[in-house]
Amino acid sequence: MGSGTTAISSVRSGRNFVGYKIDQRYISLTKNRMTPYLTQTKIVFEHKQERSSGILKSQ
Repeated sequence: MGSGTTAISSVRSGRNFVGYKIDQRYISLTKNRMTPYLTQTKIVFEHKQERSSGILKSQ
């Protein structure tokens, strides 16, 4: 999922997305980048402790 660029593009175009991260640095970066878009869509950040993974999705 990189740094969330595709997720941001999805929100801007009215599409849903699901992203998966395993690197905590990128999880934090993506959350910070998505903050301005939280009012435009319902974004769910789900943190799984196994291997420090994070799931990000819009609904």
